[in-house]
Amino acid sequence: MDADDTVVSQRILVVDDDPRICRLLCRYLEKEGYSVDTAGSGQAMWRALKSRPYNLIILDLRLPGGEDGLSLARKLRSQTDISLIMLTGRSDSADKIVGLELGADDYVTKPFDRRELLARIRSVLRRAASRASPVSVSDQDNEVLEFGGWTLDINRRELTRIDGVPVSLTSYEFDLLAAMAR
Repeated sequence: MDADDTVVSQRILVVDDDPRICRLLCRYLEKEGYSVDTAGSGQAMWRALKSRPYNLIILDLRLPGGEDGLSLARKLRSQTDISLIMLTGRSDSADKIVGLELGADDYVTKPFDRRELLARIRSVLRRAASRASPVSVSDQDNEVLEFGGWTLDINRRELTRIDGVPVSLTSYEFDLLAAMAR
């Protein structure tokens, strides 16, 4: 598989209520070889995630419908480790810190340079390349594996000891353990 094949297999979901931003990113990223879908709200994002797997979400913080990007990021992180770039007009340091601490892999402020955003997308996807497949959100119950008294919650990406104490794992350690436990 060459570099072009890798890009073509990458699916990106752009979540932004500004149709101009969605069109711009869709055209630009598709020209770069990515498969791109858009969603204008949190509800549309969840529908898209349930319909197909994605490698990356580009998420605006200000969205209609009651849920902002920060609450969506929090929910995403509780269910999956999908790559996430926040793309927003909020440039305050506090917003950036909160976004990154909630689990965003990167934070880009509007207005943005398309080439810089593309470089950041490539960087985030490179770091996530150790994952076996794109990530989707399922309606099914969590997959929980138990072995030797330990509990491995696949969807929450949590390992719990026999005494109920959670164990911190790197993403690579978790993926390796999950593969062996299955």
